[in-house]
Amino acid sequence: MSQPSIPSPRSADLRSVCPRCGHELCRIPRQPFDLLIDSFITVWRFRCGDEKCTWEGLRRQSTAAEIESRQYFL
Repeated sequence: MSQPSIPSPRSADLRSVCPRCGHELCRIPRQPFDLLIDSFITVWRFRCGDEKCTWEGLRRQSTAAEIESRQYFL
């Protein structure tokens, strides 16, 4: 079975890809502590969609300004 292709760094949708294996991420309910973090920066909790990968964690929302700046630095 082949590994999924990882999107280019210019992609604004990098947060939907597992940082460990490159598979698609699935959003899951946030933990109580996540809500505290979310009061300062917008975050979501994700789990890897590959049953063999155990990655789970928070990903923060990219702002429009951050996405715009990536076009110049990547």
